[in-house]
Amino acid sequence: MSKNKVEICIIEDFNINYCSLLAVTRQLFYNFFPKNNNSIYYFIDSSEKGHVVLKFLLRRFKIHFERLDFDFIEIKDENGVLLGLKVFYIDLLKIQKDILGCSFFNKIFIKDKMTTEEKLFLKKRIIEKDIFGSEIMRALYLVNVGLWKARNSDADNILFFMKPRVWKKQINNYAKTHKVRIIWEWPFIRYCRLFSKLLIYTKRIIQLAKWSKIWSYMKNEYRSKLKYISNKDKIIINKIKTNSNKAVLAVPYFGNLNLDKHELQSDLFFWHQSKLTGKDIIVMFGLSIDPFDSIKELELKENQINAISLNSRSTVVSSIPVFRRNKYFNKHFLFNKGLKILSENIVLEKNAWLKRQSVIYEETYSYWLQLFKDYNVKVHINWFKHNASHITISSAIKQLGGISTIYQRSFDDDDLPKASLATASDVVFSYNNDVSNESEIGSVIPYYVAVGYIGDYRFKLLEGPATTIRKHLQQKGAKHIIAYFDENTSDDNRWNPGHDSTRFDYGFLLEKVLANSRLGLILKPKRSFDLRERLGPIVKLLKIAEDTGRCIILEGGTLKNSYPPAIAALASDIAIGGHIWGGTAGFESALAGTPTVILDKDGWSKSKLYELGKGKVVFNDWDSLWCACKDYIDCDIKIDGFGDWSPLLDEMDPFRDGRSAERIGTYLKWLLNGFEKGSTRAKILADAAERYTDAWGHDKITSVNC
Repeated sequence: MSKNKVEICIIEDFNINYCSLLAVTRQLFYNFFPKNNNSIYYFIDSSEKGHVVLKFLLRRFKIHFERLDFDFIEIKDENGVLLGLKVFYIDLLKIQKDILGCSFFNKIFIKDKMTTEEKLFLKKRIIEKDIFGSEIMRALYLVNVGLWKARNSDADNILFFMKPRVWKKQINNYAKTHKVRIIWEWPFIRYCRLFSKLLIYTKRIIQLAKWSKIWSYMKNEYRSKLKYISNKDKIIINKIKTNSNKAVLAVPYFGNLNLDKHELQSDLFFWHQSKLTGKDIIVMFGLSIDPFDSIKELELKENQINAISLNSRSTVVSSIPVFRRNKYFNKHFLFNKGLKILSENIVLEKNAWLKRQSVIYEETYSYWLQLFKDYNVKVHINWFKHNASHITISSAIKQLGGISTIYQRSFDDDDLPKASLATASDVVFSYNNDVSNESEIGSVIPYYVAVGYIGDYRFKLLEGPATTIRKHLQQKGAKHIIAYFDENTSDDNRWNPGHDSTRFDYGFLLEKVLANSRLGLILKPKRSFDLRERLGPIVKLLKIAEDTGRCIILEGGTLKNSYPPAIAALASDIAIGGHIWGGTAGFESALAGTPTVILDKDGWSKSKLYELGKGKVVFNDWDSLWCACKDYIDCDIKIDGFGDWSPLLDEMDPFRDGRSAERIGTYLKWLLNGFEKGSTRAKILADAAERYTDAWGHDKITSVNC
């Protein structure tokens, strides 16, 4: 290494492993040649024990390693573009295509007779996302973190010591294009862990083999009498007493019922606006953070809607059936555990990865197949398509002759296809009929149905409550009212925007309210139940602003705020969206007719919103945005194009008539009616599509990769 060059060395996992020991040895070598020692060593994560041991040894040899501190919102390129967005929106799809183009997948796709769903499941599992927890996404992001650190340290070389991953070749290629060199952890020490674990699991296998014989005997002898009772919560696993011949629609619970408050967010928004009855629906509860309780039970019972719990943690009452499998007697359990040990403790090998994915697919597929069969579910509706789990749902219900549906919940404001959103579903309800991105990412959708924005029916319902809020603020002296929509933040600010960013944004607005007695502020957080905790010291400022009576925060719901953005927008003169990559709230606000501006501190100029005008709709900092808001409020002559989304709205929602939820609910009712008539799945789908196109136009339904 030239003595003039500075090298940054980063260890992903600073423990007693090959990479850490190699890095230490390397530094010891350079200690003997101090003139050439221009390496700076950092680490990303470390275990407590490993860190203590290494820190003790390194102190004796005078070797310095420090934790690399970085903030997600600060990791930007030379042009100010947030690299986390670039990885998710652009790089992830490129590397997925690179992986799928290798001979490994070409062989298995040709050799194995895989269904469409199985192929797409594998494609999505390659880049499975869990808040930058996926191995590929994390690796790509860390490469960019290294680049950012080198650029800010005037370093010439970047060396990354990374944990082993399945797709090392493709990650290496990505790193090389960015002039980053990767050294992969050697798996020798992992073999030692493997042998100790295998001894433990061998004993378990022997015990479980004995139990499996007993279980098999009991199942065959007393099949009709068995009832599995959980020792933990004593809930009996049984079926809901309904007409077994009636086809039902299954709806996952994501945090909002509001069955009698149609103006609020609801997981059953389509039921509100259609001829679907409560008896047509079964709600599935699977959230431990917001479990089924007596209040939800009463609300559902009053509307004649049935419910089941998907695990014992998602209910706190015993009146609801719990559907689950006993994993100790699952025929795939041992195989899955064995593959998990092999894939995590030996070299991550492609065939082992493939077998593990097959087991995961089969397990989840079998689970949903049994659930749909037991409860006569013929139609399933969902919005969450960000991972591969929904594909097994589509496959299972298809096997039973049922129909899977997915609706678009979030506004997509750019033309970039996102690999994580690929889906396989019989019907997709979308805002519009643009299928270009779906086609690019490999989605398979026989019926792609344009319905418009799903929350537009609430606008009329919210006019009264919004007027009440506005009058309250005006009575406290507010002449001009501004609404603000935020995005979620994370405790670990390395992988997602942290709480400091939210504190800064809220602090800026709250200070403006306190400095101007004629200003009113409506805060509509995306997630409100823990907002005050996330705001930290800014809570004191929030309390002072609330005490003036000119600041209102709309709080409700558990996972997602039960108040829709439109209630804040309709009560305001101007609405502000805090992030360009979370534009659903801003889109709803613009549809409701309120001038809406977006703050883009991430430099994401690929957004369509830039077409509406930088300095008119999109702003890159708070100061310029606030100056524009003041000019708009104070000037008698309104600024041309300020907060105006009209050139984009017709493209994004070709209806704009407040009937989107009605269209979805009606379509679902047609599907259920088809099953009640005894029609085949294919005929039901074809008839529903024909009725819809007759009503709304033949351009409103198309297909993707079919």
